[in-house]
Formats: sequence, C-alpha cells, structure tokens
Amino acid sequence: MRGEGWTAFFKVLSYMGSSLFIIAATFVLFLWFGWRSGWLKATPIIVGTGLVYITNTLAKMAFDRGRPEEAWGIEAAGASFPSGNAMLALALYGLAAIWIGRDAWFSQTTKRISYVLAGLLILLMGASRLYFSVHYATDIISGYAASFAILALMMAVLTARR
Repeated sequence: MRGEGWTAFFKVLSYMGSSLFIIAATFVLFLWFGWRSGWLKATPIIVGTGLVYITNTLAKMAFDRGRPEEAWGIEAAGASFPSGNAMLALALYGLAAIWIGRDAWFSQTTKRISYVLAGLLILLMGASRLYFSVHYATDIISGYAASFAILALMMAVLTARR
C-alpha cells in the first residue's frame, strides 16, 4: 500500500495527532468554545486532553515498550505503548465532537457531520501510525481504550454534577 500519495496523506494525519499539534488545537478549541459557550463550560476540553496526555506519559514510562524495528518514513521517539497519537486524537477530536453536539447553535446535520469526521480522523490517525510501522496494533487499540475510559469517566462526573 506504500506510495507517495498515501505517505503524504498519512504524514499529515500523523502530524495532526502529534503532541505539539494537539496542544495547539486544544487551546484553539478551548478559546473558541469558551468564547461561544462560556469559559467554565469549555474547561473540560483542556482538562480531558490534559488528563489523557498525563496518563499517556505515565503509561509510556511504566511499560517502556520498544517500537517496531520496521519503522520508516517518520521520526517517532520514546516508548511505543500506548500510542500517544491514538490517545490524544480520541481525546481532542472526540471532545470537540461532543461539544459541538451539545451546542444548540449547530444544526443536527452539522452535529452528525462532526461525529463522522471526528470518528474518521481518530481511526485514520491510528492507521497512520500502523502505516509507518511506528506502533503495534495493540498500542493503538490500548491508546483508544485508555482515552475512552478517561473521557467516559470525566463525562460521567460532569453529568453527575449537573
């Protein structure tokens, strides 16, 4: 499946799941949602993404799993397990879709499109890590699972507070 077009496509997706991009996008989304809905209501965007980032960092230190030897095409530093790109992508893009879904200003069509786009982005970012062989499939799956668990717990706490 390797080819120039696929490689360029997956490099962009891989970058969109990188820590630097996720941190910048988190603050942009926080500012946007904060301006639209109120700063307190936008705080879970930063808290959720931050919790996932911290959890990923601690898990990588605890497991210290090496990366696949076949890695190519991009630089990936640090431990392999769990995938930071997968965890952070699910956190940020998932939270963005949830917040768009909760905002009365958006139409039902826009909300549905945001869910589909977030889901595609999340899956394709995991696929990009497999494409370049910088992660094992279990790294991606566990990254998704850990991020989902953290966000589900956070959303349960937020819902209970209401």
